[in-house]
Amino acid sequence: MTRPDTDSNASGVYASGLVDGSDPKIMIVDDASMTIRILQTFLEDAGYQRFVTTSDSTQAIELVESERPDALLLDLHMPKVSGFDILRQIRNSYEIRHTPVIILTASEDSNSKLKALELGATDFLAKPVDTSELALRLRNTLATKTHQDRLTYYDPLTDLPNRKLLSERLTRSLSRARRAGQRGAMLHINLDRFRRVNASLGHAAGDYLLRRTARRLDNVLRGLDRPVSLSMDPGTPSAARLGGDEFGVLLPTIDEEHRPEALARLILEAVTEPVAWKGNELVVTASIGVETFPDSATTVPEIVRNVTLASARARTLGRNRCETYSADAEVNAATEVQLESELHRALSRDELRLHYQPKVDLASGKISSAEALLRWE
Repeated sequence: MTRPDTDSNASGVYASGLVDGSDPKIMIVDDASMTIRILQTFLEDAGYQRFVTTSDSTQAIELVESERPDALLLDLHMPKVSGFDILRQIRNSYEIRHTPVIILTASEDSNSKLKALELGATDFLAKPVDTSELALRLRNTLATKTHQDRLTYYDPLTDLPNRKLLSERLTRSLSRARRAGQRGAMLHINLDRFRRVNASLGHAAGDYLLRRTARRLDNVLRGLDRPVSLSMDPGTPSAARLGGDEFGVLLPTIDEEHRPEALARLILEAVTEPVAWKGNELVVTASIGVETFPDSATTVPEIVRNVTLASARARTLGRNRCETYSADAEVNAATEVQLESELHRALSRDELRLHYQPKVDLASGKISSAEALLRWE
């Protein structure tokens, strides 16, 4: 069963985990195992369910990178690797630098707190931890991260994930496919003649059409016989708005029942349904490109490049269709681009010659007309 094609806000649909506040992942790093158990027990009583914990500070960075917690409770003074070292590495890492870090410390040394703040600590809690204060500070930290994630990772018009979030999910899906020996796919969707809607009816109509398209993508994905997430979970299908009239769909895994070409046909059917707008019917089609990984493309830039070429090929071949990337099609496209470039130079170099080919009336033997031919020397 699919949802009605409505234009209501659907932030809860597109977000799982932190963004809708349902199930954030909390990581605790402390060299005292008892402290970890006490904190986790309290947080479980407060309703939190997902935890990553370690008393070995040498494992902290690796765990943050692999588990991507929504908040980190970090002890400062630990043997081998201190909280300062961990905080510094987190803030210097592009992938995890925005992770909220709440410092746990028994130290009253103002210099330690100042150093932690300079390294990018989000908040402080003094040991022994007051559980009521912990609940409040953690809730506020997660609320702030929710807002930041929404601004960073979601398109404000359609409420879909944006290009940045899809790229991060694609990176993780590619890595996962390699490890598991699986195949995934990406679809690039261009709305055909969308500019005509904007030009004839205004940007308000175009924005409305984009929102409806986002809802329809959601309905198609939710109709699949598998879980769907439009957030940062790398294991489930997701959609995104890439900008303008471009959308993307990520299939982290492909199987016989869920092939990208079949999904593309469902999307084409959904997109072409008319949309009512102030007495008008907005009708567009779509050109869809498909690329698989890691067998066909092995890096994220290669996947994005190939799937974009495939959708451009679909548009060139007549629109309202799906094309799977192939090397031959890329060669043809490159040849066309080169030919077009050389033709521009031919005009400036005066390499074109006009010739006339006569058309003869066979009955009279007289020339009745002529065809003009432009020859490129």
